[in-house]
Amino acid sequence: MSTRLPACDCPWCSEELTAATDLKDDSVPAPGDATLCAYCGEWCVFDTDLMLRKPTDNEFVALGADKTCRDLRAAWVQTRKN
Repeated sequence: MSTRLPACDCPWCSEELTAATDLKDDSVPAPGDATLCAYCGEWCVFDTDLMLRKPTDNEFVALGADKTCRDLRAAWVQTRKN
């Protein structure tokens, strides 16, 4: 289920995002949580106001090391091929 959020722009592609979907449950995003932009497929991180920012270098490393994150990004890429 998706959670409606205050509108904010993706820091990579500038598309407006207004919702997030949790892969595990119906929880609301918290500061520091990562999300994948549905438009450009880049990773973003929620800040303290639940606005999106680009991940830090360390956050990028952690996202790349996480199998679920790699699988999610691969699935996003696959949807763009069709």
